[in-house]
Amino acid sequence: MIIGGAVTSHGLLSTTRGNIELYNAREVLQQGILHALAAASGCTLSPPQPDFHKTDWTFALKSEAHTTYEEAKIDVQLKATHTVRPQNDGDFGFKIDNALFKAFSSTKIHNPRLVFVLIAPESVDSWVKCLDKWTILRHSMYWINLYGRAPTGVTSTTVRIPYKQRVDPLELCRLLHLIGDGGHP
Repeated sequence: MIIGGAVTSHGLLSTTRGNIELYNAREVLQQGILHALAAASGCTLSPPQPDFHKTDWTFALKSEAHTTYEEAKIDVQLKATHTVRPQNDGDFGFKIDNALFKAFSSTKIHNPRLVFVLIAPESVDSWVKCLDKWTILRHSMYWINLYGRAPTGVTSTTVRIPYKQRVDPLELCRLLHLIGDGGHP
């Protein structure tokens, strides 16, 4: 929320940070997490130019170990919420606009299209913690594949995203190797 040109927060950053809107700041946080995931996974990460298909980023992993495709790719749409907390079991609901839902549920695609949803703390002060030996980005990102599904709402559709579909470097590599071997997430 912007009040008097500054984003409100409950900590020290509220008086020192710039006046970028919270929505835009969350997008920058998501991009930082994507870059960290790509670096740790040995992937490339690139934005599509131009964005015709509601794709924000494309991950690519080239591997001689792939049995079907030399290079596997995943197209990603980024979303974020602060209304739920990360857990280990179960799932959480997330509302997706039907225009995006239809674009990402298309079956006439080459690269799988996944929606990545970041669960971020509400307070900006909780997003990044820097220690002597660590930089910690909070919280977690989760993926869902809408391929072949139909929207159920009039203007938006609530999907259930399993907490077990957390995006980390190993999961990202698993997904890309699955695609490289001719499979689908």
